[in-house]
Amino acid sequence: MSDDSHAALPPQIGPFRILQLLGEGGMGRVYLAEQDHPRRELALKVLRATAGPDAQPRFEREAELLAGLEHPGIARIYASGTAQTPAGPLPYLAMEYVRGRDLITHAREHALPLPERLHLLAAVCRAVHHAHTQGVIHRDLKPANILVDDQDQPKILDFGVARVIGHEQFTRMTAAGEILGTLPYMSWEQLIGDARLDARSDVYALGAVGYELLSGAPPYPGLSQTTLLGAIEIVRNSDPPRLSRAVPSAAGDVETIVMKALAREPARRYGSAAEMAADIERHLAHQPITARPPTARYLLGLFVRRHRALTAAAGMMAVALLAATAVSLRFAWSEARARAEAEERSAELAAVNDFLRDMFAAADPERALGERLTVRDVLDVASGEIEADPSLPAAVQAQLQRTLGNTYVSLGLAARGLELLEAAAGATRDPETRDRLRLEQAQALKAAGREAEARAQLEEWLPQLTAAGAPARRLRLAAETELTEILALQGYPDQAEAQLRQTLPEAESALGTHDDVTLQAGYNLALTLHHLTRYDESAEQAQQVIERLRSRYGAGHPRVQLARDVIALNYREQARYAEAEAIYRETVATRQRVLGEDHPQTRAAEVSLAAILALDGRAGEAASVARVAHESLRRQLGEDAELTRNVASLRAYTVSETGEWTEAADIYRGLIAQAEANPDGPTVTDLPDYNNLGNALKHLSRYDESVAVFETLLRHAEPLVGTDHLHYALFQMNYADGLVHLGRTAAARAAYEHSIPVLRRDLGDEHPRTQKAITALAALQTR
Repeated sequence: MSDDSHAALPPQIGPFRILQLLGEGGMGRVYLAEQDHPRRELALKVLRATAGPDAQPRFEREAELLAGLEHPGIARIYASGTAQTPAGPLPYLAMEYVRGRDLITHAREHALPLPERLHLLAAVCRAVHHAHTQGVIHRDLKPANILVDDQDQPKILDFGVARVIGHEQFTRMTAAGEILGTLPYMSWEQLIGDARLDARSDVYALGAVGYELLSGAPPYPGLSQTTLLGAIEIVRNSDPPRLSRAVPSAAGDVETIVMKALAREPARRYGSAAEMAADIERHLAHQPITARPPTARYLLGLFVRRHRALTAAAGMMAVALLAATAVSLRFAWSEARARAEAEERSAELAAVNDFLRDMFAAADPERALGERLTVRDVLDVASGEIEADPSLPAAVQAQLQRTLGNTYVSLGLAARGLELLEAAAGATRDPETRDRLRLEQAQALKAAGREAEARAQLEEWLPQLTAAGAPARRLRLAAETELTEILALQGYPDQAEAQLRQTLPEAESALGTHDDVTLQAGYNLALTLHHLTRYDESAEQAQQVIERLRSRYGAGHPRVQLARDVIALNYREQARYAEAEAIYRETVATRQRVLGEDHPQTRAAEVSLAAILALDGRAGEAASVARVAHESLRRQLGEDAELTRNVASLRAYTVSETGEWTEAADIYRGLIAQAEANPDGPTVTDLPDYNNLGNALKHLSRYDESVAVFETLLRHAEPLVGTDHLHYALFQMNYADGLVHLGRTAAARAAYEHSIPVLRRDLGDEHPRTQKAITALAALQTR
């Protein structure tokens, strides 16, 4: 058979009779063929002899991929092999023959109305999602690769350039000057040759296919007549025309869905093809969709990237304040509203923008008299301005208070954040926003160490959310997830796990596996299993969350790193210090690159690394890292920020490992003084600082002071955790050790006798701490 002959058909290839030529391309030809056993017609794809050295591996990989994809929306493969012909060996794929036309032609010839076209698009999304769940990214989705059969079932073809996640050695990467894919349907990251493509690249292609299916033209029509460089220039400097210009009936939800899929930045697209399908199905069922038009947060991101020379404080302030305009901007972008409400929202937007401009001015070095402003400086100025400016409308004030309040909390300044959130709740009229604020207030209470209050609020509120049914389901699941974290912090991981075993499956079913609430519940379960010392289960759960986060946000996202830290925690408890260190070093490097070396979250990651170094016997190196991080946070956030206090405690631990017990004791004293200065006194999270100070004083042979600290600790711990709690028993054991040194054997014996049953119950008879207490009590009894 001549490769250039279109007239002559080979009578047979392998066991298949050739009936006609269906199509051909640069890689090969597709014939309509017939098979005897079983008797059926099929599509026979054969490789050209001149296809090039990389064609056969790609051809073979397509056969492997299709063999593993069983879905009604993906063309099946029946067989693959190599036929011996006069021209030499001829690789082939025997595939399901789809009697139908390509997606666009089918819709045009049948004059399908908009809803039927959307049903087709949703079906394609579901098929693509199935491929993604098997780790396969198509990379060349286009109308020509989607045929619709006579049952109106779309079928996806041609996985020849697909990427296999986790098996990149089998994935053919783009060579210099070569394009894999079709320009009008290629995502931005595919155009610029980013090898780290994920499911969102196919989501972009689905958006482009959907745009053409609905409007009759691709989103960037000029791409089909240009070069790769020309395509990059077009996509970089322009946006697709709004879909509603070509299809007025698509205005609103349909346009929002398609344009979200077509977003240039992967993070702004749907996290999965299933999410896109779900939104299409919600629209067809006349239900609210999850997608929204571009928010102020996205606009801010572009602004920050263009102005990297701004101080870190001004940049973070910009994030907080621009995010505060999101509610107002939603009104401007929403569908038609009553004129009076629109005017009100417009006035609110203007007020927020004025406030933003003033805050940028406040961060200007000239206005600051040349001083280097910290993040807290700018936040304090901003919150003071909100309270002092009588011209701010109440709605604008509430928006800004909510945003700044959450910013304070995220920086470890929970007490101030809580004040602003409470003020915002009092001024907010919108019921949905009030409910969100209620959850955020509980999160702030938790961050402030007031877990008991946060738990009480959530447990009081949850029955109301349950009674509200489906409309409040998402908020209820988020509140249940938050409650589990508090339970674990309070030392009740069994209760936390029981709740999560109910919440997580419901969230996966109702919200999807990649929803933020579902991901948080999965993360909390991994952390809870860690608290329960089920380290292998915890790591397995964390890995599942990591894969979902990577699929949605990309490998370098901070939430991915946070989930990987859970695995590092498990490694630490298993004394696998080298593996834990590798994860923490990667976290530090990522945060340095993304956030900067002096960012609070970078410093927090450094201290986690320092703790591992100390456990691994490298106390000097650990203490050096911890000191730098602590001083940086004291300078940026102040002594009383929760993040600063947490890092101070870890610094004390690392310096104690070097034998610097006096420095450690001084740090713990400072932390205790801060705790006792709180109006409500110390919280559960403050108790370890008393315990650590008592132990440091014992190492300094200052037993009278040590015993006095433990007596204060037990007095605070009794109402906070109860005398039957494991932590209380551990504190008692350390207290008893100090009493022995003072010769107060009767009191020591009583403390051991109370603590040992709890240690046995929670740690087991063979645990080193249980054995230590039993041995010490036996020695006292002998004495």
